[in-house]
Amino acid sequence: MKIRLPWRKKLEDVAIINLEGLLESTLRPVSARREFISDLREDLVGDGEGLIFGRISPKTLRMGILGVGAALSGALLIFAGLRWVISLLAALGLFQLSRKKKDDRHSLPVQPAL
Repeated sequence: MKIRLPWRKKLEDVAIINLEGLLESTLRPVSARREFISDLREDLVGDGEGLIFGRISPKTLRMGILGVGAALSGALLIFAGLRWVISLLAALGLFQLSRKKKDDRHSLPVQPAL
């Protein structure tokens, strides 16, 4: 972004006005052909055919399915990673130690019957 100083602003505005006047005198307006406008509108907007349910284009539907698939695969990857960490801890015996301590706290002491 260019900083416009107050004393140069007026000069730049005058230069822009002069340039606009030169362009206006040199260039003449042209009216567009109706065929060009209709072809351009059809290229940009489309004619409405090929839409699913009258609103969704096939490309949008494909992108939506791709997004849902990416979200599901990401969730599956996180789930598999958590399972891998739990399996690794169990293999190292760290997970079982915490289970034994928890089981010891919840068990009642055994007393012989009289």
